[in-house]
Amino acid sequence: MTVEFDSRFKQIDAAVNTAVRYSTADQRVDERKGTKDGEADFPKPDDEQHGFAFEVMERGRATFRRALTDLETVKTEAQNRIDKLERDRDDRYEVNRENRSQERDSALAAVENRFGRNSADYSRATSRLQELKDERSRIHSELGRPCRARLPLLLYVAILVVIAIAEVPVNQVAFTQIVENNLGALGIAFAVGSMVALAAHLVGEMLIHSRLEPGFSKNKLRYGVSFAVVAFMLVVFYFVSVLRDFMLRISAESGASFADLLRADAGETLGSFVTTSLTLPGVGLFVVNFVVFLFGVIMSWLAHDPHPDYPSVVRNEQKWQRWSDKIRKHYEKKLQEFHDKFDTVIANLNNQIAMIDEEIQTQMQGVARIDDKVREYAERVASYVVQRINKYETANRMHRKSDTPVLFNAHKKDELIEGFLEDAGLEKTPNSPLDGSGNAVNLRVAGGR
Repeated sequence: MTVEFDSRFKQIDAAVNTAVRYSTADQRVDERKGTKDGEADFPKPDDEQHGFAFEVMERGRATFRRALTDLETVKTEAQNRIDKLERDRDDRYEVNRENRSQERDSALAAVENRFGRNSADYSRATSRLQELKDERSRIHSELGRPCRARLPLLLYVAILVVIAIAEVPVNQVAFTQIVENNLGALGIAFAVGSMVALAAHLVGEMLIHSRLEPGFSKNKLRYGVSFAVVAFMLVVFYFVSVLRDFMLRISAESGASFADLLRADAGETLGSFVTTSLTLPGVGLFVVNFVVFLFGVIMSWLAHDPHPDYPSVVRNEQKWQRWSDKIRKHYEKKLQEFHDKFDTVIANLNNQIAMIDEEIQTQMQGVARIDDKVREYAERVASYVVQRINKYETANRMHRKSDTPVLFNAHKKDELIEGFLEDAGLEKTPNSPLDGSGNAVNLRVAGGR
């Protein structure tokens, strides 16, 4: 239980005040005693005993010893409280904190190794992301500009798929009469559409790459391949348009399918196909196919950069950045869970230890005040003793007929204080009871004799 020094000191103060109270009535009693002994010439001039002084001194010593005993009790209780607090702190809270801290360190290492900077995924993502950033910075430094690819990869792929699908209804009629199965005609039309999308992709990519180092001599291969692809696609578009017109014409004239005509007279049928000229609807089909192809080329141009590696580096950097952010957020989540689990517990233990240390400090400071109280009581008891003896000796001296005893005026206040403090094991001049940190030192109060 915490020792309340102020209240205990007040109790001891009250007891000392009662013992050393020197009222007017008490003074008259001492005066009468001194007068009576003086008229009887007592004590004798050469007496070695001063009965009244001895009696008062014994009473003063008894009062001082009682105060010392009470202070020693307070000090003992406080020291017991300090010892208990230190045991609780050392054996309970600090051991628990040490165990928790070790558990925390192990858990933190596990989090770091599994999810954090020491994990394989975190290291790989960080390393790869840094490589891509360095590569992008290098290309940016060489070109002096950001990447010009204006279309996200997914959007560009979606556009190519739309081009391939859009070609199906445009060209399906041309193959319906050739392939008896409608699903087969649909497949051929989709294959043509896919070829259009792929050709547009290749032409747009080669043309935009030719802008990295302009000049025909440096891009002859790209221009040649692009020209060949465009020429091939024009032939395909023309063939599809002629085939459509031919299929519609023979269907209107004979009502037979292309397969039936081939079985009847293949030579005449093929000759008729070769000599077929484009009608206005056929020209329209050719134009539509070419416009779709041209649209694909433009989209390919927008989706690529003159530098062949620039867009892929940027896209990969973005991909690895997202992956790195995901890993980092997951790591931060695990780290927060770790802090929620351990930091609060350790903080509570630290607070408990701090509260115990604060109470220990308060108790030690209270113990340190005991020496001051001892000096205070020594001074008050000495004053009380000297006042009574002086009152007695003054009255005695005024009424005696013989010489003044040599024992009179022998009791000095400073000497009495020094004697009381010697009984208590203290020096007259107080030394600081606190060290540099405010901790009580050398506080044991000696018992009186």
